[in-house]
Amino acid sequence: NPEFFARYFEVTGVMEALNEAYISPEINGQIQTIAVERGSRVRRGDLILKLNTEVTEKTIAEVETSLELARRIFAKQKELWEQNIGSELQYLEAKNGMESLEARLATLQQQLEMARVTAPFSGIIDNIMVKEGELASPGIPLVHLVNLSNMRVSANVSESYLSSISQGDQVELRFPAYPDVVKKVGVTRLGKVINPQTRTFTLEVEMKNAGELLKPNMLT
Repeated sequence: NPEFFARYFEVTGVMEALNEAYISPEINGQIQTIAVERGSRVRRGDLILKLNTEVTEKTIAEVETSLELARRIFAKQKELWEQNIGSELQYLEAKNGMESLEARLATLQQQLEMARVTAPFSGIIDNIMVKEGELASPGIPLVHLVNLSNMRVSANVSESYLSSISQGDQVELRFPAYPDVVKKVGVTRLGKVINPQTRTFTLEVEMKNAGELLKPNMLT
C-alpha cells in the first residue's frame, strides 16, 4: 500500500514578535511622568509617559485670551462692514488676526497632545531607557514595548531547496530552550530574492504564542 513520505531538512531560525516597538516622542521635551514600569502590561492608547507641558499650557492660556479679544474685534468690524461703515482693510485685518490666533492655538493644542506618549498597541513594557527629568527627543528610543501573542520565525534556506518548498507547506519547529515542545505550522512567506553572498532565501512562519512561552530572539 502507498504510504505518505515526508522529506525533512534542518535550518536554524530566529524568533521575533509580530508587534514590537521602540517608542520615542514626536517632540522634544523634559520627561515629567513615566506612567509604567518594566513588566507592566498596557493596552493600546494607554499613557506611557508625559513630557513637561508647563510652557505650552501658559502659552495656550495667553493665546486664548488674545483670541477672545480678536473675535470680539472681528465681530464688531464685520458688523460695521455689513453696514458699509469702516474700511475693508480694517475688516480684513481683524479677520486675519483672529484666524492667525486660531491657527496658533490649534498648533499649541496639538503639541500638548503630542507631549502624551501612548502605547501604539497592547503589550508588555520590556524596558525603560530613561528616567523622569531627563530630556527626550524624536527618534531616541525611550521605551521598548512588545506583544508576545503572535510570533514570527525567520530562517535562511539554501536556494537548492527553492523548488521543494511552497507557501503553506508544514514545518516542524523545535526549540533548544524547550526540548519537549514541537510546533507544526504552515509557511507564511517565502522570500522572492536570493541573497548573493549566502545563496539563501528567507522563509517565514507565523504562529500564536499561547502562554507567552516563546520569546523574541530565541533560536529554533
